[in-house]
Amino acid sequence: MRKSLLSFYRGMHLLYEDLFLFVGTSVLWWVGIILIIPAAPATAALNQIAYERVHGRRAAISDFWPALKSHFGHSWLIAALDLVGFAIIGTNLLFYAQSSALALHAVAIFWIVVLSWWSVGNLYLFPFLLGLEKPRPWLVFRSAMLLPFAKPGQTISLALFVISLTIISVPIVILLLLIWPAAVAVLSHTFFRDIMEELVPGQGKEANKTLS
Repeated sequence: MRKSLLSFYRGMHLLYEDLFLFVGTSVLWWVGIILIIPAAPATAALNQIAYERVHGRRAAISDFWPALKSHFGHSWLIAALDLVGFAIIGTNLLFYAQSSALALHAVAIFWIVVLSWWSVGNLYLFPFLLGLEKPRPWLVFRSAMLLPFAKPGQTISLALFVISLTIISVPIVILLLLIWPAAVAVLSHTFFRDIMEELVPGQGKEANKTLS
């Protein structure tokens, strides 16, 4: 739990230090979501800026547009595959949950677990997309979906922090619009960096020194 709290502190501290940067990128992200077509690339661009700052490198709001353009194809492919995954899981869950046979309700519980696992794995999709030298879609998904098994405690903590931020932000529109998108991205990348530092010592050391 101490490691998770430290990762949360580092993420929130960075968010506070670069508040104007992340408010600006959050607004641009919402514009991309509303326009639909640039939704996935806008998510990648937001994550690119979070990725750079979490790793102690400079980033500016002006970097958003070049990042959006450079990740246009990859991000939509990842998003499409992700939506297919959610559709398959959701279809199975509804089928078994609506069944009149009591035994099949146990299968529905299995699909709830699968849905939870897939949702949590989503928090690592863009960190892997941006962190891998050759981010092939199958490799991004495999890595993102396996990482929760390697570090279940920190992954569950990350998910709980994100859920808590979402619950707090939804009723407070200004938080939802200006803070929530960047906060989720920053926390995902901060936890990812700290987890990878444990799994591959030395990988995130310099960034941790900068943000501690």
